[in-house]
Formats: sequence, C-alpha cells, structure tokens
Amino acid sequence: MSAEPQVCVPAPDPDTRPFWDGLTEERLLICRCTDTARWIHQPLGGSRYTGGPVRFDEMSGAGTVLSFIVVRQALTQGRTLPYVTALIELDEQPCLRNNAIVDADPDTVRIGQRVTVPVVEPVASGFPIAEFVVDEPAAN
Repeated sequence: MSAEPQVCVPAPDPDTRPFWDGLTEERLLICRCTDTARWIHQPLGGSRYTGGPVRFDEMSGAGTVLSFIVVRQALTQGRTLPYVTALIELDEQPCLRNNAIVDADPDTVRIGQRVTVPVVEPVASGFPIAEFVVDEPAAN
C-alpha cells in the first residue's frame, strides 16, 4: 500500500522567521554576521564565525548550479514531475550554498549554469518557496 505524498510545511522559528517573511515579500533575505558581514545559510540565532549577532540582508539571487538531481517520484504534494532540485552557489560569497528548485526542463539543466531566483511560488501549504530559473546555458 502506498501512501499519498505529504505536504512539507516549514516551521518558522525566531531564527528563520525573517527568511520566510522575506520570501512572502518576494525577497531573498539571508542571515549575515553583523561583526564580519559574512553570509550564513541556514539561518542561526548567532554568528557561527564570532558568536555575535546576526541580521538578514537581501541578496541578488544570482548563482551557479553546483550539483542537481531530477526528481521523478512524487515525494511531496504540489510538484509536477519531473522537476529539478539543485545545490546553488550564491554569488555573494564563495561556498555560500542553497538547495532549491530550478524551474527548467530537467533535460536542459547542467552543472555550471548561471541561475537567478526571480520566482517565489507558494507551495501546497501556502508557504512561499524560492525557485531559480536558468539565465544562460552551461559551458560545455
């Protein structure tokens, strides 16, 4: 017997609430160390670099596909199969990475492609999710 895929619903807490609120406003806000200005993702209540305070700043949303998979089996509700989930390195800082959906034909996504996150889509739960789109073809 196979169960119906579940709706994944984020559970914002005081450390992650600004990230989710930013997506609701169609802005990509990422946690940042106040002392060093280094970006921190996933959000934390204090800086992993200094232990000091953090703030949330808006990012460009531009990055590069480092790795990806094509999802072909329904794992959550609200997604048309197949779809791409990717590890994106964001432009603002080397090694700052985000897992995200890439809104593109799965057969055309390549490592090294430039992407941006102009799309904020609500999922079945009503929570927004940032989706990247391809800016340019990957270099061969």
